[in-house]
Amino acid sequence: MLREQMANMQAEVEKLTSMVTTLMATQNQVPSPVP
Repeated sequence: MLREQMANMQAEVEKLTSMVTTLMATQNQVPSPVP
């Protein structure tokens, strides 16, 4: 159960990261460092 929650959290974080990266690129700001 905990593993599933962790996997879901990781997936959501990755989604948010990609969204933020896209927004940053669209606004021509300094690109965020890739982890």
